[in-house]
Amino acid sequence: MVERSALFAFASRSLNKAERNYSQIDKEALGIIFGVKKFHTYLYGRKFTLITDHMPLVSIFNPKKGISTTSAARLQRYALFLSGYTYDIEYKNTNKHTNADALSRIPQESTEADGEEFDAVDVFMLKQLEHLSLTNNNIRRETARDKILSRVYELVQKGWTVNDDI
Repeated sequence: MVERSALFAFASRSLNKAERNYSQIDKEALGIIFGVKKFHTYLYGRKFTLITDHMPLVSIFNPKKGISTTSAARLQRYALFLSGYTYDIEYKNTNKHTNADALSRIPQESTEADGEEFDAVDVFMLKQLEHLSLTNNNIRRETARDKILSRVYELVQKGWTVNDDI
């Protein structure tokens, strides 16, 4: 993944037997999905930019366009998964990211978990989180209303003493 044009992490994996039979566009899309899943902890809840050297994916995964009904089912599922994230997607010619291309050439044995498709329930739950009315202002307001939480907040801000009875 790249943050402010500085590499901060690397990840790769081999394709399993079934994935080796995927079309090129599906393999490229799988690479994106693998990366987003692998770095979910860092990406979820933050805006990030996906960079791909496969131009058709820019259109298919464009978050501003929505999920294409004419795309293959696998690509639609991948797009649905990505819809749980806030991202932009850009095309970058293969010649301009040789570092990632070199990493993709390093063989690594895949594990059973690597080939695992994401679960539709997970996608549904991610989409539902978008509709929750949980905001910083709501948390602040409800914390102020709660007697114990407001006291804990005060002690965290001002410092705990030995005699505090919480």
